[in-house]
Amino acid sequence: METKVTTPQIKGFIISLILIIYSLVIYVVDGMQHPELSYIQYVFFLAGIIWACVSYSKQLNANVTFGNLFAHGFKTTAVITAIVLVYTILSFKVLFPEMVDKSIEMTKHKMEASGKATDHQIE
Repeated sequence: METKVTTPQIKGFIISLILIIYSLVIYVVDGMQHPELSYIQYVFFLAGIIWACVSYSKQLNANVTFGNLFAHGFKTTAVITAIVLVYTILSFKVLFPEMVDKSIEMTKHKMEASGKATDHQIE
Protein backbone atom coordinates (compact mmCIF):
# COMPACT_ATOMS: atom_id res chain seq x y z
CA MET A 1 0.00 0.00 0.00
CA GLU A 2 1.39 3.35 -1.06
CA THR A 3 1.62 6.08 1.54
CA LYS A 4 0.21 9.50 0.71
CA VAL A 5 2.81 12.24 0.89
CA THR A 6 1.60 15.61 2.13
CA THR A 7 2.49 18.29 -0.38
CA PRO A 8 4.73 21.23 0.45
CA GLN A 9 1.81 23.53 -0.37
CA ILE A 10 -0.35 22.08 2.38
CA LYS A 11 2.50 22.14 4.90
CA GLY A 12 3.38 25.69 3.90
CA PHE A 13 -0.24 26.75 4.32
CA ILE A 14 -0.39 25.21 7.81
CA ILE A 15 2.84 26.87 8.93
CA SER A 16 1.73 30.20 7.43
CA LEU A 17 -1.54 29.97 9.28
CA ILE A 18 0.34 29.45 12.55
CA LEU A 19 2.58 32.44 11.85
CA ILE A 20 -0.36 34.66 10.92
CA ILE A 21 -2.33 33.66 14.02
CA TYR A 22 0.71 34.36 16.19
CA SER A 23 1.19 37.81 14.64
CA LEU A 24 -2.50 38.61 15.16
CA VAL A 25 -2.23 37.61 18.82
CA ILE A 26 0.85 39.83 19.21
CA TYR A 27 -1.04 42.73 17.63
CA VAL A 28 -4.19 42.24 19.73
CA VAL A 29 -2.31 42.10 23.04
CA ASP A 30 -0.20 45.11 21.98
CA GLY A 31 2.96 43.05 21.86
CA MET A 32 4.61 45.62 19.61
CA GLN A 33 5.91 47.19 22.82
CA HIS A 34 8.04 44.06 23.29
CA PRO A 35 10.01 43.44 20.07
CA GLU A 36 11.61 40.31 21.52
CA LEU A 37 8.28 38.54 21.06
CA SER A 38 8.73 38.77 17.30
CA TYR A 39 11.73 36.44 17.54
CA ILE A 40 9.39 33.63 18.53
CA GLN A 41 8.04 33.75 14.96
CA TYR A 42 11.45 32.62 13.74
CA VAL A 43 11.26 29.65 16.09
CA PHE A 44 7.85 28.71 14.67
CA PHE A 45 9.17 29.15 11.14
CA LEU A 46 12.27 26.98 11.64
CA ALA A 47 10.37 24.36 13.62
CA GLY A 48 7.78 24.25 10.84
CA ILE A 49 10.39 23.68 8.14
CA ILE A 50 12.05 20.96 10.22
CA TRP A 51 8.65 19.35 10.83
CA ALA A 52 7.89 19.46 7.09
CA CYS A 53 11.16 17.73 6.18
CA VAL A 54 10.97 15.14 8.95
CA SER A 55 7.37 14.23 8.14
CA TYR A 56 8.26 14.00 4.43
CA SER A 57 11.06 11.59 5.28
CA LYS A 58 8.78 9.51 7.53
CA GLN A 59 6.08 9.35 4.87
CA LEU A 60 8.63 7.89 2.46
CA ASN A 61 10.07 5.50 5.09
CA ALA A 62 13.37 7.43 5.19
CA ASN A 63 14.02 6.49 1.56
CA VAL A 64 15.01 10.03 0.57
CA THR A 65 18.16 11.85 -0.44
CA PHE A 66 19.44 15.16 0.81
CA GLY A 67 18.35 16.73 -2.48
CA ASN A 68 14.79 15.48 -2.05
CA LEU A 69 14.58 16.83 1.49
CA PHE A 70 16.14 20.13 0.48
CA ALA A 71 13.73 20.53 -2.43
CA HIS A 72 10.74 19.73 -0.19
CA GLY A 73 11.91 22.21 2.45
CA PHE A 74 12.60 24.85 -0.20
CA LYS A 75 9.14 24.47 -1.73
CA THR A 76 7.55 24.67 1.70
CA THR A 77 9.55 27.81 2.47
CA ALA A 78 8.50 29.39 -0.82
CA VAL A 79 4.83 28.78 -0.05
CA ILE A 80 5.21 30.21 3.46
CA THR A 81 7.00 33.27 2.12
CA ALA A 82 4.35 33.95 -0.51
CA ILE A 83 1.42 33.61 1.90
CA VAL A 84 3.03 35.66 4.69
CA LEU A 85 4.04 38.35 2.18
CA VAL A 86 0.45 38.70 0.98
CA TYR A 87 -0.78 38.81 4.60
CA THR A 88 1.81 41.45 5.52
CA ILE A 89 0.86 43.69 2.61
CA LEU A 90 -2.83 43.32 3.41
CA SER A 91 -2.31 43.96 7.11
CA PHE A 92 -0.35 47.18 6.55
CA LYS A 93 -2.58 48.53 3.78
CA VAL A 94 -6.07 47.26 4.62
CA LEU A 95 -6.48 45.52 7.98
CA PHE A 96 -4.30 47.60 10.33
CA PRO A 97 -3.20 50.83 8.63
CA GLU A 98 -2.54 52.42 12.04
CA MET A 99 0.26 49.90 12.61
CA VAL A 100 2.64 52.03 10.53
CA ASP A 101 1.94 55.10 12.65
CA LYS A 102 2.44 53.10 15.86
CA SER A 103 5.78 51.79 14.57
CA ILE A 104 6.96 55.28 13.68
CA GLU A 105 5.88 56.60 17.07
CA MET A 106 7.71 53.79 18.90
CA THR A 107 10.86 54.45 16.89
CA LYS A 108 10.70 58.16 17.74
CA HIS A 109 10.39 57.39 21.44
CA LYS A 110 13.35 55.02 21.29
CA MET A 111 15.48 57.58 19.48
CA GLU A 112 14.54 60.26 22.03
CA ALA A 113 15.32 57.92 24.92
CA SER A 114 18.74 57.02 23.55
CA GLY A 115 19.71 60.70 23.25
CA LYS A 116 22.01 60.05 20.30
CA ALA A 117 19.88 61.88 17.73
CA THR A 118 18.84 65.51 17.55
CA ASP A 119 15.21 66.58 17.22
CA HIS A 120 15.81 67.45 13.58
CA GLN A 121 17.22 63.97 12.88
CA ILE A 122 14.33 62.32 14.66
CA GLU A 123 11.80 64.16 12.51
